[in-house]
Amino acid sequence: MSFTSQIKDAFKKDVLKLSWFFLVLSLVSPLVVIDSLIYPYIIGKTLFFEACVELSLITWLLGLITQKAPFFWQKELLIFPFFFLVLFIINGFAFDTNLAFWSNLERSDGFWLYLHLLVWAFLLYQLQNPSRWVLLSKVTLGTGVLVGISALLISITSPESLPILTLERFVGTIGNPAFLAVYMLFMFFLGLNSFVLAKEKWEKGLLIVLCVFFLVILVGTQNRGTLLGFSVGLPLILVLFLKKTSWEKHIAKINTAYLIVILLLGIAIFLNRNSPSITTNPILDRFTDSETFFSRIYNWKIAWNGFLDKIFLGWGLENYTYVFPKYYNPAFYVDNSWYDHPHNVFLGWLVAGGIIGFCAYLGWWFTLILFVKKSSILPSQKAIWAVFLLAFFVHSCFLFDNFISFGIFLGLWVYMLYSQKIAKKTLILSTYYHVVIGGLLLMSGGAFLFITIQTYQTAGDFLKAYNTINIREKTEKYGNLYSKALIGIHDVADIAGFQAIQVDNTETFEDKEAFQTLALDQLNQELVSHPDLGKLLTTKATLLQSRGELEESIKIFEQIRDISPNRPYSWVSLGKVYNENRQYELALEALDKAHKLNPNYFEPFVLKADIYSKMLDTGLVVATIKQLPTSILAKNIKAISQIFQNLSFQKGFVQLISKWEDKEKYNKDTYQEWAENAYKLGDTEQVATAVYSYHRHRYIISDFDPYLRKLQKKLLFEHIDPKPYFELDENFWRLHSTNLNGKYKSI
Repeated sequence: MSFTSQIKDAFKKDVLKLSWFFLVLSLVSPLVVIDSLIYPYIIGKTLFFEACVELSLITWLLGLITQKAPFFWQKELLIFPFFFLVLFIINGFAFDTNLAFWSNLERSDGFWLYLHLLVWAFLLYQLQNPSRWVLLSKVTLGTGVLVGISALLISITSPESLPILTLERFVGTIGNPAFLAVYMLFMFFLGLNSFVLAKEKWEKGLLIVLCVFFLVILVGTQNRGTLLGFSVGLPLILVLFLKKTSWEKHIAKINTAYLIVILLLGIAIFLNRNSPSITTNPILDRFTDSETFFSRIYNWKIAWNGFLDKIFLGWGLENYTYVFPKYYNPAFYVDNSWYDHPHNVFLGWLVAGGIIGFCAYLGWWFTLILFVKKSSILPSQKAIWAVFLLAFFVHSCFLFDNFISFGIFLGLWVYMLYSQKIAKKTLILSTYYHVVIGGLLLMSGGAFLFITIQTYQTAGDFLKAYNTINIREKTEKYGNLYSKALIGIHDVADIAGFQAIQVDNTETFEDKEAFQTLALDQLNQELVSHPDLGKLLTTKATLLQSRGELEESIKIFEQIRDISPNRPYSWVSLGKVYNENRQYELALEALDKAHKLNPNYFEPFVLKADIYSKMLDTGLVVATIKQLPTSILAKNIKAISQIFQNLSFQKGFVQLISKWEDKEKYNKDTYQEWAENAYKLGDTEQVATAVYSYHRHRYIISDFDPYLRKLQKKLLFEHIDPKPYFELDENFWRLHSTNLNGKYKSI
């Protein structure tokens, strides 16, 4: 037998093992980070997962043909083609079908990913072998351990801080604390499930250690929704492990005490939410952050209004970016972001699929709950997964799905179906069907792999274009990238436009013009198919503004305003370009509208003061600035200082800042601008007061006051640049107050 024939025979014999191998390999996707791709934490994982699924599908189909392998089926699997059909319909009628089917590179979501997840789950079902499910569990746990270790290592080696000490949020190779949180939540419960099945003491001990480890990483993500879900499920976990022990009779008392402690702790944290012990602790501070809490509520209201607009078929997957600006709630916390998800899985499906899509998604939940109830697994295992579903449900109420979280859900669904005491049908296909499957193999496998490989090339070329320094090369690379891209085309246009805005004047006019013209052409082409996509419109309008094409820029910003009339930032952006075009009355009207929409939004007042300064109306400048809260004054102090300098009215600035109430809320920049403006005026008294106040308010240590007074006296009688005195820290004052007896020779 020839070598070629031996290879063919071996392939025919082991092709199903290859399918199994690729299926197992897909489980390590959370570890994949490819730095050579744009969005390395997202695209690398997604493409790796999709490639594994595609190769597993191809080899499985080959196994059906060459080995006449059995094909397992039962009626419950009808949910797969049904859900596929629903997804196809809602995305076919989507507001933006391109986004619905292909998503974008930043999210790598949409119909295409869900199709891979369905194929992956279906192939999992074909593993009608207990030992293989055990191996899947071990590989998943091992991957979880490595992801957790990566979270620790990445955080510890961060140049900014040591999160073990400062409690910075863990991200690991997942790249997002929220997605890492739900992954660790699943790992914890998978560890408990393995603990129940373990027979050896060392195995049980190891699994307990792993569960504690997963819990530590979960807490380190500081994700409120997932931690809340775990907290809700914890009493049920206690019931599970204390039952049939000497503690069983105390279960009710323990859980009652737990609930009381949680309630009292919550009340105590809320009542002391502004205390340093809370605000300096990232975890507790996040739980008391009312701004982000209410932003969730407002976002959910936006999602609900979007659902009511398209109640039956919804907007399509990944189309929330159109819903958010259209139904923007002015009470929403002030930002300039375009949210692409409602941060609630169930509302997300209502918006994306309407009643039809939402019911199809709920079908997975109802059948899974039924499968858990009827499963042949141990009662303790049923309890574990029931508690997990409760925690996962709470988590899903505050976040949105990605392929990891929905993959976890689908994987559990398949396992529970597999564990049913229901006879599975075993089918062996005839020769006729072999031909049909061969055709499907060529079409699906070839098409899938082509798209995956092409997307990989796009993501790699994208990063190269983004990082290219030479503007001529950048222009060429973006041009080639846009012409070849299949998925993420509008991402390319958007980022090219963003970089074109940032081109500095050190480049030649011809090179700068060529790059910006290319970016505008790409944006214009994308806006033909995405005419209302706010992200693209904003980039184009800002690029036109940077080029001095103000009339055209105004038209686009007015279009953005019409798309999202209730969004204050839409009016602020328009006001800025009106101001630059010297249309001051229109600018003031736009800024007044922004503040009227959200009376707590004071940034427009700074812009209004700038306009009044250009109109040489000093009185209105001062009157406008006086209306600012101290926090907004401090945040914009450099811009405000510049406004007074443009009017040659530094004296007014110094008077305003020196007489302001709530000086304790000033930041360093505010004190420094106060002192430096006074220094330019030769007002040593105000220089001395500003420097003294800064250090006095900063440290609030009375022991230092005599020495601060001596420094104040020194600055009062000598015309000294105050800038160096803002760099003195607490260690300096302690050293001089104890060792120099108040003599400031080194000063």
